[in-house]
Amino acid sequence: MYNITLICTMHREIGKCNSKELYNIIKKVNPEIIFEEFDVSRTGDEYYKNGHYKNQTVCSLETITLMRYLENHQVIHIPVDTYDTTDIHKEYADYMHRKISKNSEEYTNLVKMNFILSCQQGFPYLNSLECSDLLQKIRFIEEKLLIF
Repeated sequence: MYNITLICTMHREIGKCNSKELYNIIKKVNPEIIFEEFDVSRTGDEYYKNGHYKNQTVCSLETITLMRYLENHQVIHIPVDTYDTTDIHKEYADYMHRKISKNSEEYTNLVKMNFILSCQQGFPYLNSLECSDLLQKIRFIEEKLLIF
């Protein structure tokens, strides 16, 4: 039987949610395989072709961490949950966030609280029931406002 460890992260470094802390977690887990959320638009880059991130111009927290980890550890690395991060998708997501924020002070406060707690507590918070509950509240407001 295999053990699966899911590590929730932010895509950018903020406070205690940083590549050094994530590296320490991954090093402690010592995985045989790493599945990483991976932007499908990067599949033609040098990382994908050569198994490393050396030529990345913009790196997420996960990418920075895995680049460092893969330098000294033999591990199978598999991109999963791929998505397209073209500018139009980002613009749409930003637009929707602004619209929802404008219509819900509670939403704005919950998003701010999630950011603050992520900065202050880092990965222990991001991998807690408290974070899961807060994100569920955020999603509920998003769905409620998008339906009406």
